[in-house]
Amino acid sequence: MGGISESKMGTVRRLIEAVPDAHIRTLETALASVGGDGSNLSVVHDLVSAEVVERRIRSAVFAPVGPLCAPLAGVRPFFPAQAPALLWRALKAEAPEEVAQALRAGLSLRGDDESPPIFDDLCLRAAAGLAAGETDAYRAVTASLEATSPGVSGRMAQGLSLAPLARATLPRVAGWVRNLNSDNAAALRLAFRDATTVSEDAGPMFMELLFTHLEEPWHVLRLISALMDRPSDRYLASSELAGFGDRLMTDLDQRIDTVRRFNPDGGIEAGMAVCQAVLGATLEVAEFEQWIALAKDGPWGTRLTSQKRALALAVEGRLKEVEPAVVAALPSTPVRYGGKSMRATPKVTDDLNPAMITRAEALLAILDGTRASAAHGGFGSLRTKVMEALDGRLEHYAEDLIDLLHSGDGPSERLRDMLDTVASFLAMAKDPKAAELVRRRAAVA
Repeated sequence: MGGISESKMGTVRRLIEAVPDAHIRTLETALASVGGDGSNLSVVHDLVSAEVVERRIRSAVFAPVGPLCAPLAGVRPFFPAQAPALLWRALKAEAPEEVAQALRAGLSLRGDDESPPIFDDLCLRAAAGLAAGETDAYRAVTASLEATSPGVSGRMAQGLSLAPLARATLPRVAGWVRNLNSDNAAALRLAFRDATTVSEDAGPMFMELLFTHLEEPWHVLRLISALMDRPSDRYLASSELAGFGDRLMTDLDQRIDTVRRFNPDGGIEAGMAVCQAVLGATLEVAEFEQWIALAKDGPWGTRLTSQKRALALAVEGRLKEVEPAVVAALPSTPVRYGGKSMRATPKVTDDLNPAMITRAEALLAILDGTRASAAHGGFGSLRTKVMEALDGRLEHYAEDLIDLLHSGDGPSERLRDMLDTVASFLAMAKDPKAAELVRRRAAVA
């Protein structure tokens, strides 16, 4: 054992087991260079490598409930993050031979292979152990879980008891979401009925298991709609599945708040975060409108109308900031062109301000990134006006800079920096081709 005593080996194992999943592979990589040399560190590396493999198989065993133990976008975790590790430890104490069998089976799994039956057996054994609470191992798990949220161990047991059905159902869910024809709707209802045979109140938990595996969480409304034959918002809001709609509406509020709290000093990354929030919000709205029969004065219809208005106003508020930010980022001076007409021309005596450019890029990222959501989001008209105004302003500014380059009237290096900035703005305000054209003309000027 490389000089490490059995007692110390036990301590090392416990320390390795305590390493969070997010860091265990980093630790393995850090120790990789000493693997196989027979040293104490080599022994530790082997232990870490074995732990990595075991955790991968543990995740596969608990795959149906796994996402419920981790926070999703806009959704709080349903079970404590430590639940799988605690349950695995109990299984190793109560059913070591079955765990060993699962480890052997897991080592040979490849790609889309079906999960071996032992995985479901372990989930059911864990569910029974939690529900009964008759052994020290499971009493310890229950105590740890209940300390985080009273009643969670019972919900965890129910989720685990549904794991075999969910494992068999989940591969079909993506196809159901894409095409909810009569056959797929019937298959969904059958699976849901099977869940209620596990326990009468298992329907919502079964839907939770499907919900957290969806690539786009709002698609759960499609499943609920098929299950209930496109219910009214009044009916659904008073049903056992109301929580899914309530959570999605809460997520919609949070997305609107993301737009309101936007800080342009965060640059393009901050702008793209707003775009993702807006896109998700418009998709959520579309799902509600398509799959639920909303009444204007219904509990969800009323709230959704208010949210749609708030989203449009929030985005329009940001779009109105785009042109002023671009103007502030490009040094200019007003010049009169015949009569009373004025136009901003480049002020080549001033350096570009990086902070102003960052702010302009952040807002331009919103202008560019809301293209797909503008029509349904209710801010398409304003977005078009802003783009048209910017297009003319940036094109004129670029033309003036190129003329100055040709004439030699101004510092060449500064002019080229300004042209490069205008080109990057054009790429977001119009399209990359317009930006490339400016760069090519600048190169030959």
